[in-house]
Amino acid sequence: MERFDPLKNLRTSMVFLELLDGPRTATGISATLNITPQSVFEHIVRLKRIDIVKLGQRHGKFQEYEINSSRFYELFLQKAPRSVDRKIIMRGRLVDNKSFRVLVEKYLKEVRDLKNVTLWQAINEFEQGLIRIFPALKDRSSFKEEETLALLETLEEWYNKARHSYTIVQAALLRAFENLNLTYEQ
Repeated sequence: MERFDPLKNLRTSMVFLELLDGPRTATGISATLNITPQSVFEHIVRLKRIDIVKLGQRHGKFQEYEINSSRFYELFLQKAPRSVDRKIIMRGRLVDNKSFRVLVEKYLKEVRDLKNVTLWQAINEFEQGLIRIFPALKDRSSFKEEETLALLETLEEWYNKARHSYTIVQAALLRAFENLNLTYEQ
């Protein structure tokens, strides 16, 4: 079994992120990223192994590759929430939500423009971003589409559960403050 985690590799992430705009050939991606088609193909093989990229159409000798959307969003929702109960709740409600998929796609396109962020980083920082950004969303009442309302409702629940949870390192810091009898507001 391969120990290499494609989500943590910058080049593999860059190849995946190029597919956000639709099916592409290894040659097309290599021209954009300025790496060899063979190198692109090797990264695509790794992405195919975790089933987030699949074969697209073939045009003569050129094979297109595309994101396996259903598997990718399932993977995203397995990894983004940091606790098991949130994973179950969010995956059940968001994996097929079109508005969620559009949000994640736009988020990942912004990540792609940063150039030095892996998929693993982007997925793992989604929840922390949600905690910081969700309260600042203005006038959520203006949304009327059912999918978007369902997305906002689920993200609000995710936010409410996540903002009072801590990583093990944050929990250690919290206990250190408590051991010093320093108080804090939640």
